[in-house]
Amino acid sequence: LHEHATYLVDSMWDQHLMMKDWECMTDILLEAPDQEEDQLDDQHENALIEIMVCCVRQAATGEYPIGRGQPNRKLTMKEQKQKEDDKKVLTDHFISTLPRLLNK
Repeated sequence: LHEHATYLVDSMWDQHLMMKDWECMTDILLEAPDQEEDQLDDQHENALIEIMVCCVRQAATGEYPIGRGQPNRKLTMKEQKQKEDDKKVLTDHFISTLPRLLNK
């Protein structure tokens, strides 16, 4: 997954809202499982962290993975607005959540 997470995120970015569901991703990492739930093992936790980091990078920079061609069109006003909104939601969420993630 290490070398492919960026391409996975890029291919799913516009198709799946879960790629921008920061709250869900961080909740999975931070929650303590109860008796009925299994805790993420290190491999799954690391995979989720890597995917989340790729999602954050995609939202914050809009850069495409190495080797992927750039689109020949410019973003529409609606797409530019959505990109700015995504950055704001991302920033607001991680301002409060990042300290807890680092403490874990």
